[in-house]
Amino acid sequence: MSDSLDSRERDLFDSATTGDSSAPTDRALVNLPPSGTESDEDDEEDAMTAAEVLKQMNEIWLNENASPTLLPHRDEIVQLLLGCIRDMEENFANNRDNPDFQLIINVHQLEVHRLTYIINDYLRKRLEKIDTYPEQIMLEDKARIESGCNPNKVLLSAEERTYVNKRLLADKEMMDRVFLNKLPEALRTLHAPGQDLSVERVFLQVNSEPVSGIAMPDMKEPDSEYLIDLEPRSRHLLPFLSVRDALEENKVRLM
Repeated sequence: MSDSLDSRERDLFDSATTGDSSAPTDRALVNLPPSGTESDEDDEEDAMTAAEVLKQMNEIWLNENASPTLLPHRDEIVQLLLGCIRDMEENFANNRDNPDFQLIINVHQLEVHRLTYIINDYLRKRLEKIDTYPEQIMLEDKARIESGCNPNKVLLSAEERTYVNKRLLADKEMMDRVFLNKLPEALRTLHAPGQDLSVERVFLQVNSEPVSGIAMPDMKEPDSEYLIDLEPRSRHLLPFLSVRDALEENKVRLM
């Protein structure tokens, strides 16, 4: 086996023991011979992009799992990570017959499986929340769009919005067919259950910048609030509604 391959193997296993979760993904993009004719600078840029994409995907995945309600979609990050996975798998296919790269391919395939699990679990969790409160989520998504909110705060992706519309239509047709048509006209309106977020509490950690002006409910006077400031890297147990905006603005992350 060549010296260059030995060096790559050492780099690969060194990265696995340093605790840097993004390193294997970077190397999966640049260690194997490129399938095209891209320059070294392009490879390095792709690797840095992959590391940033993976970091963001990890954060939105953990936040979505810890959040009591649906968070704004990050479909662009999911698509970027899927693109990284496709590039890695294409690289595997182009070098599968080269015996010098079998170990590298096998190790990087484990990373592909891990990334695929993260994406699947993230999307599965979102669909679970959508299926629980489809009408409430659809109305909130519509209200945000009509208010001209920041695109990063839109709840549903285009695919999720299509799914919710089909789900609500199917529910309506089923209920009409099974029992609503048998009721008097005045009794055919059903009110969808909603989620009470006022009782939800979350563990969180503040990111690198301080967060000021967090509105906290005053337990002595239910209609009153007071403001608190959160120090960088500090951890708290707080009402979800108090930190929802900070979470959606990536100022805090859930634990």
